[in-house]
Parts: sequence; C-alpha cells; structure tokens
Amino acid sequence: MLWIAKGLGWLLLPPGIFVLSIAASLALLAAGWRRTAAGLLAATGCALYLLSIAPVSHALLRPLERHHPLPSAAGLRCDAIAVMGGGAALGAQPQENAGPALALPAETLSGSGLARAMTGWRLWRRLGVPLLLSGGNTWDGAATEADALAATLREWGVPGSDLVPERRSRNTFENAREAKRIVEERGWRSLCVVTSAYHLPRTVRAFRHFGIETVPVPAEGPARDGAFSAFSWKAMVPMAEHLSGSAAALREYLAFAWYRLRYGI
Repeated sequence: MLWIAKGLGWLLLPPGIFVLSIAASLALLAAGWRRTAAGLLAATGCALYLLSIAPVSHALLRPLERHHPLPSAAGLRCDAIAVMGGGAALGAQPQENAGPALALPAETLSGSGLARAMTGWRLWRRLGVPLLLSGGNTWDGAATEADALAATLREWGVPGSDLVPERRSRNTFENAREAKRIVEERGWRSLCVVTSAYHLPRTVRAFRHFGIETVPVPAEGPARDGAFSAFSWKAMVPMAEHLSGSAAALREYLAFAWYRLRYGI
C-alpha cells in the first residue's frame, strides 16, 4: 500500500505529471489527433510555467508554512527533540580519497534534511535534551534517514549518547507511530518536533493522533514575505526552486487527502 501511494504521488505531482502529459501528447500526435495533442502540450507548458514562478509557489506554500509559527525561545521546553528525516542520498559512498577532514560519511543528507538537522542541533545546544532521529529508507541500498541525520550531528559535536535513531518508519504517519513507541519506552512526555515549515501541519496532526504532546518547530521557513514584488519581472521568471516549492506544497495537500482516507486523521 505504501508503494502504491508513493507511486501515485510521483505520477500525479511535478515533474512526473509533466512527463506523463508529454508522453500522452506524443501518443495523441502519433495517432493523428494533432489539435488535441497541441492543446495538451499547451496546457502542460502553462502549468509548468505557473508552478515555476514565485507568486504561485509562495501562494501554495504560505497556508502551510503559517500554520505553526516559530515558538518563543524563552518558553521552549520538551523532553526530547524529534527531527524528521528529509532524505538521504541514494547509494551514498564514503569519499576515501578526500582525507579525514573532508571525507563524507556513508550516510549523507540530501534535500531538506540538512536544514532540519541544523534546527535540531541548535535546539539541542539550547535545551540539552536527546535527539530522536526519525526515518528509515524507502529505496533499496539507500542510507536510512536516521543514520544520515546521526552522521551529520556527530560531525557537529553531538555525542552518541544524545542520539536516538529510529530506522523503521517510511512515511510521516509511521514517524509518529514509532516515536510513540520510543516516547513510552523512555518515559518522555513531550517532543519538540522539527521539520520543514510546510510539512509541520501534517506532522503535528500525525503526532497528536498518537497522543504525543507536541511542540512544533519549523525549519526552512517561513521566510517568503517581502522576498519579491508580485509586479516585478523577477517574480515572473520561472525557476527550479519555485517549481520545487510548488511540488512540495501540492504533495502536502495530496497527502492530507490520503491521510484522511487511509488513516482517518
């Protein structure tokens, strides 16, 4: 079921949906449906452009990112810090020829993982509580997200005694379920949950579904207000980072619908 859900997500979201649309256009063209193929290609191009510009990307992300603002540092308290995995490099290998100072560990963070690790590290320095590192692997041969986080945090000076890797979970719902097991084993009462700002609403909903006292802490934003003028030419230039943001937001909206259908939350 998990692979079906992930597969559908890859097909229904950018860039997969654009690949399917172009393939369908080519099939229609080969079948002699030239006008239909041209219309589908035009619609694909328009959608790709709109999702790649700042106003659309930010409009999609803003409702998610504003849901849980950054808490006040003065009153921040929790028994442990749960850092959600944001991706581990597929098939990452140590760089043996780089020398000990520059060699990368076998488990290398990718994507959003680095920002989440940094936020977790800063919280650890302030609160001095253990770090629960959540995330297994969803690719054969890939490093687990928990191990990638642990390797990075050890490089930053966090002792192994303060790192609690959780390697079983494969999605956000399983992150929360496995966190519940560890919370009960360790006698913790509350968790500061660190993940990307756009991912926090779904994460908090999953953690609270399992009865975990949750303090949401956003990484990677929100920091978009005032970053552009909607009427400037730069706002209308398509960029890969804006397409990535649009895809992340659409993934969250689709995941909300799936979690309501699959898990009832």
